[in-house]
Amino acid sequence: MEMLFPAGTQSRVPIAALTGTNGKTTCARMLSHILKMAGHVVGQTSTDAVYIDGNVTVKGDMTGPVSARMVLRDPAVDIAVLETARGGIVRSGLGYMFCDVGAVLNVSSDHLGLGGVDTLDGLAKVKQVIAEITRDTVVLNADNEYTLKMAAHSPAKHIMYVTRNPNHSLVREHIRLGKRAVVLEQGLNGEQIVIYDNGMQIPLMWTHLIPATLEGKALHNVENAMFAAGMAYALGKTLDQVRNGLRTFDNTFFQSPGRMNVYDAHGFRAILDYGHNEAAVGAMVELV
Repeated sequence: MEMLFPAGTQSRVPIAALTGTNGKTTCARMLSHILKMAGHVVGQTSTDAVYIDGNVTVKGDMTGPVSARMVLRDPAVDIAVLETARGGIVRSGLGYMFCDVGAVLNVSSDHLGLGGVDTLDGLAKVKQVIAEITRDTVVLNADNEYTLKMAAHSPAKHIMYVTRNPNHSLVREHIRLGKRAVVLEQGLNGEQIVIYDNGMQIPLMWTHLIPATLEGKALHNVENAMFAAGMAYALGKTLDQVRNGLRTFDNTFFQSPGRMNVYDAHGFRAILDYGHNEAAVGAMVELV
């Protein structure tokens, strides 16, 4: 055992788990792409399949504990990105004891009345489970009142806030204390994603350079990119690895099927999106 795992080396597969009402699948795909481009063999669970190193192994809604165990059991996998949905948590838990990096993207009205979850507060409690089992860095949406409150319930070493509002008073105070945040800021050239850590301001990239945001216009995908960047940074990836991943992830049917796929081949533009609740439809209306 000591030859396999010399002292001080990691003996467990690092787990990045994420949950939320909207954006989970896109964010998980973005993060997996960043990690794959950085040289990892990624095991990913999502609402359409289990992927090992980008290849589909099992099709179906794979966001529960069974699929998480499939990924963690695979000997080829050296990092896991687990999309975790409300249904699986309520039915049978997570399938793992803790994660290294956890993220809660947002909480809004969806699937209420299922599995004994009837209110937004109840839904937030279920999703808070991810924050409660995160060890290293928990990434939370500071623009959502439900996710903001979860910081108090997380034992994680670092709290990282994500906000589209550069004047967010709580996040500014958090940054002033030398803690972590990902902020969308206005620059000379448009909007840019900026990471704050340990008193440093680190400009990551302009949003219009991320293909999945349609030149920065799709703000919900800008937010997903901010979460993916924050999680990759927390997993120890370099800024260039994060940039490289986001620059090469687009919203074509091949990389992100069913999520804001744009078709221009018919003499008019068609956008296909799996927007199945109020917030998702609202985001598409804003984009259009």
